[in-house]
Amino acid sequence: MTQDVPADDDLPCTQVVMLITDYLDDALAPADRDRIDEHLADCDGCTVVLDQFRTTVRTTGMLQTEDLDRLDPGTRDDLLGVFRRWAAERPGA
Repeated sequence: MTQDVPADDDLPCTQVVMLITDYLDDALAPADRDRIDEHLADCDGCTVVLDQFRTTVRTTGMLQTEDLDRLDPGTRDDLLGVFRRWAAERPGA
């Protein structure tokens, strides 16, 4: 779900992090994407978070059904729980 980018000039790191998936999905308006690009150019912390998301997407994209079947039920439930909590906490969820 695409979120609105605040109109003020100072885009806080928390807002950038909440918009990372929309940024990676190219689901932001061009002006909003430009504002995030400007923030990333000056913020090493958010750049690290972006790189971590890219690594996670790349790594999970290589998983096969058999890989998921090898997870023990507790680990699988833990991972699903983390994802569900994260998804529920996103604004607009």
